[in-house]
Amino acid sequence: MTSFFDNDAFLANDAGGRRGGKMHNRSEVIAHFREHQKYPAQREDLISACENLSDLEPEDRQWLHESLSEKKYKTVGDVLDKLGW
Repeated sequence: MTSFFDNDAFLANDAGGRRGGKMHNRSEVIAHFREHQKYPAQREDLISACENLSDLEPEDRQWLHESLSEKKYKTVGDVLDKLGW
């Protein structure tokens, strides 16, 4: 069974609701969204913050860019729910 922080076998819904979008550094992104991001946050705030994460693979950046909707996220829970986490 895949745990909440298991990066290796993680499959999340992509922006179109299909299964896919393996995230290599999911735990780093989750930690950033929980510990460093201020809420409420717009999509562009979240994308911009992830651009500063040095260990985030280009594919992961692209997946986040495609997966986050244009909206205001009130809490980290809103973000994680949108990402299927």
